[in-house]
Amino acid sequence: MRRALRIVGIIAGGLLLLVMALALFLNIGPGRLTLEAAVNRFTPARIEGLSGRFPERLRVARLTVADAAGPWLVVEDLAVD
Repeated sequence: MRRALRIVGIIAGGLLLLVMALALFLNIGPGRLTLEAAVNRFTPARIEGLSGRFPERLRVARLTVADAAGPWLVVEDLAVD
């Protein structure tokens, strides 16, 4: 039982460190560019001008969601607080 709790604690701690490292990475220029590229590549949305502090005060200059017929949602100066 003790061993199982220790393993669970190590896994939980590792996941927490991973989330913290990801949050720090997303608050620097290369991290923001990586997030923009991932969203633009793997989703039908396109984001431009990502700025602000992640996850508290995230800003996007332009968000566009499109399908085969073209864009159906365009948001400019998006702020997520």
